[in-house]
Amino acid sequence: MEEKTVVVYGEDKTTELIVQTLNNAKDRWDNYADSQGPTVAMGVEQLRKGMRHAYERGVEIKYISEITKHNINYCKELMKIAKVRHVDNAKGGMAVSESEYIATAKLQEAKPVSHLIHSNVMEIVEQQKHVFKCLWANAIPATQRIREIEDGH
Repeated sequence: MEEKTVVVYGEDKTTELIVQTLNNAKDRWDNYADSQGPTVAMGVEQLRKGMRHAYERGVEIKYISEITKHNINYCKELMKIAKVRHVDNAKGGMAVSESEYIATAKLQEAKPVSHLIHSNVMEIVEQQKHVFKCLWANAIPATQRIREIEDGH
């Protein structure tokens, strides 16, 4: 497959590309997203089904997001199929598998993404895997953050 990086516009095209990238994932699907991310992942039917399908195929899903009282139920739903961690002040969204990387600068609650960067250039994929690994190491477990919210902290 030819290595390339493209920008795709339009909710139908971006949703299709995210699902295709998810379907291509064999071992891992590492996600980083702002507080709207879980609402998109679990609130957009095609994406929710795509993630569940990947999980059922044995793909390990990791998800870092800012967990808030507004997205807590989406995060609890996500925790059924993914390892979830919290980070403060997350911006935008990205995901990386073993062979592809996707990213967007803006997420809206439970709505498909309006534009998306997609790359299968291995240098970019490897770099983003490293970025995710660093973010993951510094994020706190979702269970801890959810307990803080539910306890009123």
